[in-house]
Parts: sequence; C-alpha cells; structure tokens
Amino acid sequence: MTKLTASIVAKSFDEAIHDINRAIADGAEAIEIRLDYLISDNAQPTGSASENFISRECSRLIENCPLPIIWTVRHVSEGGMFKGSIEEQFDILTKAINIGGNYLDIEYRRWEQAHDKHHDKQNEIIQAIKQVRARGRDVKVILSYHDFEGTYHYIGDIAKRIADDEYADVVKVACKVNNICENFYLLDIFNRTDIATIAIGMGALGTISRILAAKFDAEITFASVGENKSSAPGQLTIRQMREEYNWERINQKTKLAGVLGHPIKHSLSPIMHNRVYRHMDVNVLYLRFDVEGGYSGFATFIDFIRERPEYDFIGLSVTIPHKTNAIEYLQKHSYEIDELAQKIGAVNTIVFMPNGRLAGYNTDYKGILESLKIVGTMELSELSNKKVAVLGAGGVAKAIVAAMCSVGADVIIYNRTESKAKALAEQFNCKYESWSARETIAADIIINGTSIGMLGNDDKSPIEEEIAKKIIKPGMIVFDTVYNPLETRLLRIAKQLDAKTIDGANMLVYQAIEQIKLWLDAWGISYNEISADIMKQAILEKLK
Repeated sequence: MTKLTASIVAKSFDEAIHDINRAIADGAEAIEIRLDYLISDNAQPTGSASENFISRECSRLIENCPLPIIWTVRHVSEGGMFKGSIEEQFDILTKAINIGGNYLDIEYRRWEQAHDKHHDKQNEIIQAIKQVRARGRDVKVILSYHDFEGTYHYIGDIAKRIADDEYADVVKVACKVNNICENFYLLDIFNRTDIATIAIGMGALGTISRILAAKFDAEITFASVGENKSSAPGQLTIRQMREEYNWERINQKTKLAGVLGHPIKHSLSPIMHNRVYRHMDVNVLYLRFDVEGGYSGFATFIDFIRERPEYDFIGLSVTIPHKTNAIEYLQKHSYEIDELAQKIGAVNTIVFMPNGRLAGYNTDYKGILESLKIVGTMELSELSNKKVAVLGAGGVAKAIVAAMCSVGADVIIYNRTESKAKALAEQFNCKYESWSARETIAADIIINGTSIGMLGNDDKSPIEEEIAKKIIKPGMIVFDTVYNPLETRLLRIAKQLDAKTIDGANMLVYQAIEQIKLWLDAWGISYNEISADIMKQAILEKLK
C-alpha cells in the first residue's frame, strides 16, 4: 500500500517535531525528514563535527514519530540544501539509520560516485543497514534520480538501471513535467520495474502523478504539511490529498475522470466531484488536466489515454478552450456525438466506453434547465413562451440559447459583437439585439452567459445599476452562470431590486450530475443518489 508521506523541511528540530505532529494529525502515513534543511543553518554543526548533535536530535525526532521515517540529505546538485562532500553526506545517513528509521533516500548519481571513488563510505552504509536488519528492523534503500530539465524520454531507462542495482530496494525517479502528457511516461515506469517504485512529476503539471501513486501501487508519494512547507514543486498538502482527492479510497481498481482545459488551476470541479463520489461510495477519482496547444494538444492528450486502457478512464469534463476541439476530434474519429451537442457545436462531456469507443455530449444545457427548475422553481413547461434575455454569444451562451429554445422560450440574444449574436440567433431561429439595447430589455428571465463579473473582474456587471433599475422587476429571475464569486455584482443588484436570483454554482452542479450519470451508466457502476447539496457545499467551502 502506498504511504502518504509528509516531507518535513523545517529549519530547526523543534519546528520539525511540531510539523511531524501536524502531519500525523492530518493523516500522514510516513514521514520524510529532510536533514539537509535541518543542518543547513550555519549556527548548527555539520559534517564530522556533528556526530553528537545528529545522534541527539535524530533520537528526539524518532521519539516523537510513531510512523515510518525516511532519512534524506539532499545535495544542492539534486535540488536540496546540503553542500557538503559525499563522505559527509554518507556519514550523516549512516548515523541516522543506526539511530532508527526505515528508509534511506540516497541520490543515485552520488551513490554511483561513491562506488567509484568513495567505496569505503558506501560500504559503511551497506554494513550499517545489514546490522540494523539483523537486529530485526526493516530498512529500505531508496535510490533516487532527479531531472529538473524534464528530459522524460529516457527516464524509464534510468529507472530500469537503478532497479538493477543490487542495493536498491526502491527506485525513485522525479522529473520536471513541462506538458501534461509527460506524466504518462512517468506512470508507465511502474510497468518497467520489478521492485518497489516511486515516480514523481515535478511542477504544477506533475501533481497528478503524486495523486495517482496509489493507483499504480507506488511505494511512497510525498505531500507537505502546509502550502508554504513543500519540499518540491507540485506537492499538495496532506489535507488536500485526503479531503480533496479521497486519498484513502484510491487503489488499483479506481476509475479515473477529470476536467480538461487551460488554464485549469482554479477549477472547483475536482473537490465537487470527489466529495460526492465519497458520499456515493463509488471508486472514482476526478483530477485536473491542464492541456495546452489547441486542437493538437487536445488530440495528443486523448490519444495518450486511449493508448492506456489500464488507466481506467471513464470520462472527461471538457472546458475552455477545448469544447470545440472535442467535437472536432470525435467527428474525425467517427465517434458518437449527441444531437444537441452537434447543434450547439461544443462537447463538454466525453464518455470513454468499455468497448474502447468514445461518445460526446453537452450537459451545460441540462445544468441550465435544472437550475431554473429546482432553484427557480419553474417547471420546464412553464418556460414555453417566456421571454428570456440571453447576454453573450460565446460557448456558454450558445448552450443557454439551445436550452431555452428546446423548451419553447422566446429568446433574445444581446452581445457586444452584434454579428455573433446574429449568427447564433439564426442558428436557433430566435431574435437578437445590439448590446446597447439592453436598457430596453423586457423579459421574464435574464441569463448572463458572459464572463463579465468573474473573479478579477468582479466589480463589473453586464447590466449596470442604472440600466438594471429600468429592466429588472420584482419576482423576475436573474441567472448568472459565473460561479466565482458566487454572488456577482449582477446578482447583488438584482437582489436589491427584489428579483429571484440563481448563481452559477447551480449550473456547475447540475451539469456535473448529468456527466456523472453518463459515465457511471456507461460502465454499469451502480449508485444511489447524486446529492446536489453535497456538491454545492463543497463549492461553498472552497469559495470561502
């Protein structure tokens, strides 16, 4: 079972003990002590002069840690803080393992150098490990390799070479990830080694490799005790791994899903999906996939997944800028596309079918209709002939127009680029007006499908207060599809005018519920209620 390991990068032993206790409370399953951080302070002795210091302080750490311990003295050449010689580094590791602990993490490059030029020091570690094992303590040697350039194409060969070393109990390779697909090369390593393995993608794009470690039965994955306490780029915290990604539930049978877009860092979909999967007791993990590169990048990513059925992907949510790329890809490969998605011209949901084929849908329209039905308390039949003003003519607005026209509403589109409003109106056989005509809106429902009012632009509204006072009437519905912030300026203005408001989190939740149904039904995975309340609560907590 993969150990969720907290890397302790404290600068003092007292701080390290504090962080160990915090890691244990948060649910860590092992502790990595980064001794290079602890002895990097000039006020503390280093090298051969540190024998008593190391013995005393490492003993304190062991006394305060009931979990398995990894001792690491990372050299500056491998991204660490230690600047000493191989002799000094190996002396510290030998002293530490003699005191206690369960793993030694030794850089493979330094290990090879020691074999060639410092064989006596290497032999001291080997003998110390043999003696410790003879006394009944299980100790493993992690031989680690770090690539900060991201030359991933040969990393599998490096891992195989490390695995062939007679003293390696665990192979560890950490490689900078410059493209989301490079994670797959790292994860493929698990099929190339015959001993325990750790494969880590460094950087924000490599975060998924850390989460997926349990699915691939890695020996260890690393996390931090706080966002400012990480030992490597791309680390999540122990709490994030458990609370946002259901760490304890991930295993080799876990099915995978996720949101695909760019940028994707601030997406609320993972916490919303993973929270409800836990509630439903289904073995599905939902991740972020930041995919750049237009159609080419999208197609490459999907091809990588299709080539790896053992990864158990069941579906993807597709967001900006890939909704049109998704429909193009599915068309080129003659895969099934839902009729409404065809008409909207965008796919926001891909289903990976058990037979290897793909299918595309657009659930945004469902999110809009369900929001009006459940939050707006309107039966769909009541929408027929209702006057609906749609603000915008982009991808979201197109789904709004499709949804409203499908139930017989009287739709008028308002957009800054009038030609786009006209084209959309002609496609769905409805009306359009210029953006300046908003002050003459006479509607029962106003729906904002633009990004105006989104976080970073949240002091703006697609309908400013002076215009709103003319067109927003008590009791009418004002629906803003923007969900961050939850209460936009438009919704605040509408509330002041006694309108009934619907925030964008509702659309996000209800379109996601439809996605979950499509994925689970396709794979015959049984489930009970998909709780909208659980999903909304997860969003609210994240937006606080």
